[in-house]
Amino acid sequence: MSETLIAFFTHPYVMAVLAVAGGLLVFFLIKKFIKMAIVLILSLILGLAIYYGVTTPGDYKEKMKGAVQKTEAKGGELIKKGKEKIVEEGKKLTGGLKKVREDKKTILGGRDKADESE
Repeated sequence: MSETLIAFFTHPYVMAVLAVAGGLLVFFLIKKFIKMAIVLILSLILGLAIYYGVTTPGDYKEKMKGAVQKTEAKGGELIKKGKEKIVEEGKKLTGGLKKVREDKKTILGGRDKADESE
């Protein structure tokens, strides 16, 4: 009888069937934990992605100092250009107003209310 059992269990087809049955048994035992394992793995991946996406590589303070210095330098240049542009446009505007005032004087024959009040 023992030789029969040994011959039966050593047959390749029987071993294949036992392996599949054992695999199914293990699968159904672990099946309960598969969802939890998937959720755990996905949450770890998401957590790592958020961590590495939010953090900046390198020294944060040094990068911020550099950005502030660049901003101050560029801001100073822009303010200077803006002031120059305002002065330039103001001169054009006042020159145009002087011409209008002169034209008004010639039309009114040299009389102007602004002249009368002076």
